[in-house]
Amino acid sequence: MDLKIIIGSIRQGRVAKPVGDWVYRVASRRREFATELIDSVQGARAVEQLRLVVNELQMAPIRDAVHIQKVMGKLGEHGFVGDDADERFLNKVLDELLWWGEAPKQARERSS
Repeated sequence: MDLKIIIGSIRQGRVAKPVGDWVYRVASRRREFATELIDSVQGARAVEQLRLVVNELQMAPIRDAVHIQKVMGKLGEHGFVGDDADERFLNKVLDELLWWGEAPKQARERSS
C-alpha cells in the first residue's frame, strides 16, 4: 500500500517537518507500506481540498488520529523522537489504514 505523508508547513519554526520525518521512519519499518514524504507549503491546503471530495468519492474515514503532546520537548539534535505512546497511536492509525485499504479489495475479489 502506498502511503503519502503530506507536510502542511515547512516554514522555519514549525515542527511539521521533523514530525513528518518521524512518521516516515515509523511507517517505513512496516513492510505493508511504500512510504513517501511530501514537503509542501501548500500541503495543508491540499488536505483541506481533499476533505471536500472524500464523501463524493465514497472514501472511508479513519477514526483514530495521532495527537502528539509536548512536541517541542521531543525535538532534539536528530529531529523529532516520538515516545512509546506516540508510536503506539501512530501504529494504530497505520493498522486501521491498512485494514481499510485491504477490505474493499477483498470485497471486490469476492464479488467478481
